[in-house]
Amino acid sequence: MNLSQSETKITRSVTLIICLTLVLTLVLSVIPQSQAAAVTCKYKHKVQQGETLTYIANLYSISWDKIANANSMQPPYTVTPGQVLCIPEGEKNTTNTTTTKKGKEPILQVSSGLSMVLVSVENFPKRTSYYVRVSPAGNKVSYRLGVFTTNKDGEFTNWFKMPAYVRRSSVMTLCVKNVWTDTASCVKYSDLIYNFPYMPIEHSPKDGR
Repeated sequence: MNLSQSETKITRSVTLIICLTLVLTLVLSVIPQSQAAAVTCKYKHKVQQGETLTYIANLYSISWDKIANANSMQPPYTVTPGQVLCIPEGEKNTTNTTTTKKGKEPILQVSSGLSMVLVSVENFPKRTSYYVRVSPAGNKVSYRLGVFTTNKDGEFTNWFKMPAYVRRSSVMTLCVKNVWTDTASCVKYSDLIYNFPYMPIEHSPKDGR
């Protein structure tokens, strides 16, 4: 009887030792993975109003997906003002590096569509974000259409939708405004919708956005 009890105690001790060994092995195998998965932040970036993930990536000369992965971001990869992002690598571009091409003046061109407007810029500061706003002739109210970021050559071209609440006039003014310095470039253009006299023009009572 005593021999059986001793065998039982030995069996339990061996089982306990095996369990502890397995647990210790599991812990040791997980630790290196956690350390490998840890992200070292080369920079910390506080998101400002008007910034996008693409803009921030360009600012630090890094691909946007690396920033997204470093911050465990999920689609649609949106950022909010005040959010602090971990930038794992890259080099931060300063204001001195976002200059226009030497000897060339900034160019802003606008082409009107029925419900959209084409905005094109050249020789603007590189990797810089701009608000797009329009205002009808004789009206101090302006309407925000969106925001864009110039590429590494200081260029951008794309269409912006003209919301139904925007007041239209035969001559419109479109301005692009630097989100950092408030510096604005403006140009007047003819609204294409006024070339279609039988097309009803509806205005909502909403003011500028």
